[in-house]
Amino acid sequence: MNCSEATQQLQYYVAGQLPIPQIHLLEALISSCTACQNELLSVQEVVDRLHDLQFVAEPTYMTMRMMERVAMSPQPTRKADRD
Repeated sequence: MNCSEATQQLQYYVAGQLPIPQIHLLEALISSCTACQNELLSVQEVVDRLHDLQFVAEPTYMTMRMMERVAMSPQPTRKADRD
């Protein structure tokens, strides 16, 4: 495994979604590569920050306004309707 391959797998590693053989290969590379170690720290930081985000509910009127806009938008005609 090289650094490019490792970088592509880090998000799956952090999420616990890699098969055991891939984990061993990745961990072997990470243990010997400072660049991969730094990349892993960056990915972990992003994941941690995403988990810390607060849920924001959409405004109650949002769905109604969207549905109104959809209803007012021109509807495409189907070929069967034109024949």
